[in-house]
Amino acid sequence: LTIANIADRQVLLRDIAEVKMTETKLSRVLQLDGENAVAVAVWPKPDANLYQVSQNFLTEVKKYTGNLGSVFVLNDPSAFIADSINTVIYAIILGMSTAAIFVLIFFRSFSKTLLVCLAMPLSLFGAGIFMQITGVGINLLSLGAMSVSIGMVIDGAIVIIDNITQHQKRPGQKGN
Repeated sequence: LTIANIADRQVLLRDIAEVKMTETKLSRVLQLDGENAVAVAVWPKPDANLYQVSQNFLTEVKKYTGNLGSVFVLNDPSAFIADSINTVIYAIILGMSTAAIFVLIFFRSFSKTLLVCLAMPLSLFGAGIFMQITGVGINLLSLGAMSVSIGMVIDGAIVIIDNITQHQKRPGQKGN
């Protein structure tokens, strides 16, 4: 099975995983809803992208079994990974929105709130670019770390805004 094409070279399933096809005497029959079934399991190598392997495997299975019958997936890790990514993204958006509301309430300044709101996605975007340049993959751990780092960015932005505000309020300072 072809998993991907990289630099005009096919990456086959056997390149990233150990593939065994054996025939034995039928010692048991697998059935699903009273129909004979074939069980297929895939164990990717430890450094393989589990989501990509799962998606490519499902695509290939559908291509080869299109007119043979139905395909039932009992355990698809790509569904779990997609749900996890959506949950992390939801948490990031919820945290950013909550932070923006609190900054607006406490500073009562739309421009300061806008500054904090721009700092959050720009820091995530910058982290994504840095990870891409250095070859670090985005996985659940790095997404979780990036969502935690948003809190640090917010804290830094609030401290800077507060220091600027306090400095501007001091008597005898220019601009008052």
